[in-house]
Formats: sequence, C-alpha cells, structure tokens
Amino acid sequence: MAIISRYLERALLATLSYGKVPKHIAMIMDGNRRYARTHNMPIREGHLEGFANAANIIEDLYQLGVSTVSFFMFGVDNFKRDPNEIEDIMKIINDEVGKWVAPGGLAHRLEVCLSHCGERDMLKPDLLDVLDYAMDITRNYRRVKVNLFIAYSGRREIVRGVISTARSQPVPFRYSFIDESTGIVHDEKSVLKPTMVLLKPSINEFKADIMSPGINDLSLEATRRILTHNLWTKDDPSPDIIIRTSGETRLSDYMLWQVCENAQLNFIKCFWPEIRAWHLARIVLGWRMGRTF
Repeated sequence: MAIISRYLERALLATLSYGKVPKHIAMIMDGNRRYARTHNMPIREGHLEGFANAANIIEDLYQLGVSTVSFFMFGVDNFKRDPNEIEDIMKIINDEVGKWVAPGGLAHRLEVCLSHCGERDMLKPDLLDVLDYAMDITRNYRRVKVNLFIAYSGRREIVRGVISTARSQPVPFRYSFIDESTGIVHDEKSVLKPTMVLLKPSINEFKADIMSPGINDLSLEATRRILTHNLWTKDDPSPDIIIRTSGETRLSDYMLWQVCENAQLNFIKCFWPEIRAWHLARIVLGWRMGRTF
C-alpha cells in the first residue's frame, strides 16, 4: 500500500512539473523532537526519521523539477541543546550524507550537487571530512543543487558578507547614466569601491537601470550584488518558497538576506518527519496562485 501511495505522489509531482515550477525551495526541518515524543520514541529516533526523510524530499523535488533545494538542518543557536542530543544529530547527518554519496547513492542517481552552508569551525573534523568529500565528489553534477545548512546563522552570514565586501579593493570601470534634467547620456570612467571584479566584466547590464544623475545608485546596486556574491548561497537563485514544519511561524535566523526578495513563506502544522509529496504539491499550487498555507 505504501508503495502504491508513493507512486501516486510521484505521479502527482510529475504532472505538476509541466506547469510553472519554483527554482529554489528552502525548508526548515522543524519538529523532530516533538514527533518523537508524540510517538513515544527516543529523541534520537525522531531525528533519524527526520533526516532520512530529507532524502525523500530531494527525490520529490527532483521529480517536480526544482533546481535548488535548501535544508536548515542545524542552527548555531542549536548548540545550546543537550550535548548528547547534539552528538546524535551530528552523527546522523554524517551517516545520512555518507549514504547519499556512497556508490549508487541518491547523489549519484539524481546527479545532486551538495553544498555546505555554515560555520566550519563549529563542526568536528569527521563531519567536515564527510561534507568536504560529498561536495568534491558531486561538484560536477548539475541536475539538482542541495544546500545543507549546518552550524548556520543568517545574521552571521550577512556579517561575513559585509566584511568580505568591505575588504574589496577599488578598481577602475566605465559606467553610463542619464541626467534626468537634460536627457543627456553620460559615459564616464570612475572608480568604484567595493570592487566589481566579482561581477560580470561588462557594466552594460547597469545602463538600462541607472536613471539618476550620479554614481550613488550604481554604487549601492553594485555593493548589493557583491554582498550577495559573498554569501554561502552566492551561486543560487533566491528562494521562491520557504517551508517550515511543526506549526512554528518564525524564520529562526534562516536565510535572512535571501528571503527579502520574493520568497513565499509557508508554515505547515505537520512535523518534519511527516512532510510528504502531497504537502509539497499543495504548497507549489498555492505558490502559483499567490497563496500561502
């Protein structure tokens, strides 16, 4: 019966893939502990089922055609928890990611490119070894990008990005702007700090956008783009959908910079181990119609 149900779920997602599909779905994996308590099982088992379910979600979103998937697995604030629970979580992440990149594992079957986002110096060497191996062996895959947010803080990420941006060196470049008072197009040479080396070599992409008689707007836009490039998600589109399970209605320091553009927030009541393809299908349909759940 479970096999038939799973088949029908995948068929539903395959059907939805023919319509408008979000490029990036980000998820907060909340409710593992409450799920365990509700089912009278050890907390570790709740985390185990939750992290194992992430593999199912990757397959579901692959079926749907989503190109980037992000999981908030463990935040910096979570280090305040019981040390034994933290140890269990890190061991589970280690084991699950190891399964994904083992020969014939999910990462190879679906051509998943894995990426770690978070504070490396807060993680133990054995987990870093697994994450580094996973990123290296999947770096050439292009079907799905999966970000694993472990030891992550959105505020820390922004601070790191600001520091990197401030350290950029000034470089010469050519820019254009239109003087609104005269209608004259100016084509001038100047120096912009932060550097635009991280952007495309050509400044032409700004010409249609800059309508002010000065460089200030251009400098702000360039700085914004450089700061975005200095984040852990620099190569990814901004999230179209954020999903948080367990009924909590807050972001908890997750992707604070990235969600400011067009992310649709969805807070659903089921615990993370319980989220299924039909939840995703309902949320994607709502996203198409501009509704949240």
